[in-house]
Amino acid sequence: MKLTVAICCLNSEKVLPNTLKTLRANAPKELNLIVVDDGSKDNTAKIAAEYGALVISHPENMGYAQARQSALKNCQTEILAYIDDSCLITHDWYSILEKLWADAPESTKAIVGLMEIHQPQSFLQKFQSRHNPFLPLPISLTRSSSFFSRLLSYLKGKQLIQAGPISSFSNGNASLRVSTFEEVGGYDLRYRIGAEDEDLASRIIRKFGETAIYFDPTLTVFHSSDESFRSFIKRSFKYGRSAALRYRLEGGLPTVMPIPALFIPIFALELLAFTRMGYEYLLLTFILIPPVYAPRLQSIRYWIPDSYLLFLSECSHLTGLLTYLSKREKILVPEMSTK
Repeated sequence: MKLTVAICCLNSEKVLPNTLKTLRANAPKELNLIVVDDGSKDNTAKIAAEYGALVISHPENMGYAQARQSALKNCQTEILAYIDDSCLITHDWYSILEKLWADAPESTKAIVGLMEIHQPQSFLQKFQSRHNPFLPLPISLTRSSSFFSRLLSYLKGKQLIQAGPISSFSNGNASLRVSTFEEVGGYDLRYRIGAEDEDLASRIIRKFGETAIYFDPTLTVFHSSDESFRSFIKRSFKYGRSAALRYRLEGGLPTVMPIPALFIPIFALELLAFTRMGYEYLLLTFILIPPVYAPRLQSIRYWIPDSYLLFLSECSHLTGLLTYLSKREKILVPEMSTK
């Protein structure tokens, strides 16, 4: 079964060479490769061309959904697989993907693999490895949208699951039948800032049922990037914005982080009353943060630092969510520039 690998990029000249080098070294020479350059200002397109990719260049940044849709429009095979511009495939990734699709029943519309942090060395990278933000969500979450079930899932955190159906995924290691895209209408181009993968997953499940998206943890890619504290916080802020966009477009329950939403107002009130109450109450509230994150902490060795990093990350997510929800502009489908 022939398949195409697509990589969507924006100013990726620092990370793209290793991704393409690893891909070319561990996939057949005749691999169909598409790189979508979504309005980069650097040498992304030139680098992609040097590795023999079909380069689709947008004259300006069009956003996540449009970039992935451009790859879809230029795919000539039955299966389209996405990996991120900073992902390194394993030596057997392509052969596993090929076999999974060869054995997949017709009811399987998407096959998703695991994304892990590549050779974590810094403390933040090791933290990301312990609390992998790229893990898929189990199919059980689609069966109940109640506040209680979502709260319980939030408190437990994401867990690595066994091979089987899932409810949502990241496009960093996902493959789909091209016919599936056509049947659900492709990507929703309004998802310019993210969440286009969550939207697509929900539409696939609504149309084809709970077994339509299959996850296999043996299909692995490694996310390779220099993790700084700034990029760590920025990523969470971006996830918050995309969650707000999805809420504005789809309604339902917004992805609010309950712990920061609870603690931040308490901190604010205690600071206002600081001169009258003293620091004891503020310190006590601060000490209460680690216990509420206990259900998702893997090692007591990192219990304290991990809990506060999770808190900071979720504060950033909440800030991104509220910042975007406070905006009033209309959400429009971006138009491709003709310049």
